[in-house]
Amino acid sequence: MSTKNKRQKRIDIIVSSKSVRNAIIKRRKELDLTYDQIIADAKEAGISGLTRSSLSHYFNNETPVVGYPTQRHVLFMCFRYGIIVGMEVEILKLRKEDIINGKPKQLAKIFAKQTEHLD
Repeated sequence: MSTKNKRQKRIDIIVSSKSVRNAIIKRRKELDLTYDQIIADAKEAGISGLTRSSLSHYFNNETPVVGYPTQRHVLFMCFRYGIIVGMEVEILKLRKEDIINGKPKQLAKIFAKQTEHLD
């Protein structure tokens, strides 16, 4: 699958977050961490698949590519290097007719389909 297709397929909210990426970059500089040190930390914690190539792409490009690195890799770096990741929740404005006509059910089905890979 080409890089262009991967970009179009699915964008991960954690991996694509500029604030998460910038926090990891800042902490990496503070701790003077090399790619090899990050990879060794991950392996020691039982996280496999993190590569120099994926780290290089993540740190040097603002456009995310699906799976390079994965959400698990980015969350590992956050937790390992003391970066707290949160999520904001917003309530959609729906009219009574939308609720009666099942719009939230449609949204819930879309959400379930898009997140089934996380199980």
